[in-house]
Amino acid sequence: MRLLSAFIALVPLLFLGPPAAARGQLVIDLGRGPVVLQIPDSYDGSTPAPLILNLHGYGSNGFQQEAYWQLLPEVEERGILYMYPSGTVDPQGSG
Repeated sequence: MRLLSAFIALVPLLFLGPPAAARGQLVIDLGRGPVVLQIPDSYDGSTPAPLILNLHGYGSNGFQQEAYWQLLPEVEERGILYMYPSGTVDPQGSG
């Protein structure tokens, strides 16, 4: 539910456009840990852009998910906003 709250809080930023200093990455932390939004260099905020939310399965994390799919070059080339967050971990340390 917190990831959904973070996404809802992020939506207005997608239409306003990020400040120039935030190009590349925007880190969002609403209390569940940092979530990185990859912003392509071509994004200017004047035109809506698609967002890919790449979610990992149990026992993995966002960085492993991105390492497997390697979408960063493709989303940059196509002008797509991209997030690959890590989920919360259980008491045994698995996410």
